[in-house]
Amino acid sequence: LSEGVSEEDLDHAADEATVGLDEVERTQIEKSVAVINAVYGAPARLEALAADIVEHWETHSQEMRKFISLPGRAFIVGATREICARLYDEVIKIKPEWHDDAIDKGVIKVVYSGSAQDSGLVAKHVRRDAQNKVIQKRLRDEGVVDLDDRLDQHVPDTPFGERTVAQLLSHTGGVVAELPGP
Repeated sequence: LSEGVSEEDLDHAADEATVGLDEVERTQIEKSVAVINAVYGAPARLEALAADIVEHWETHSQEMRKFISLPGRAFIVGATREICARLYDEVIKIKPEWHDDAIDKGVIKVVYSGSAQDSGLVAKHVRRDAQNKVIQKRLRDEGVVDLDDRLDQHVPDTPFGERTVAQLLSHTGGVVAELPGP
């Protein structure tokens, strides 16, 4: 962060940037999130994706050992919080030993922002900012992601490629947050 600018300042600025959405804009965003969840988050699609992720990890992480003496690391970006939570559940069905409730343990974690009003699957992964920072620090320290990485380094062809991971995590990337669906 720039000197004299706190994360709270950035969060406040991001909140102010989205103030003033009228009901039509809000409804349009809610509908688009619902479509994304329905299409990209279809149960069969997430089940197949989870199987692909686990297979890819098991194959390629062993190959990485030959080069760096470590199994490598992975960073997965999902379209919505609901999709991330459901994909996590699918991966854990295949590899239950990857799960751990402790934020500093386990092979796989979901990191996103949320609030006390979140419910269901999304709420299960909502943590206080300090807890998410522990996970973010772990990702950084293990070399999975640098907070200054551009998003297109991890998600090719994204329209938000010039934003950094830090900007997205601090809600300053100019990406409108998903709104709760009906």
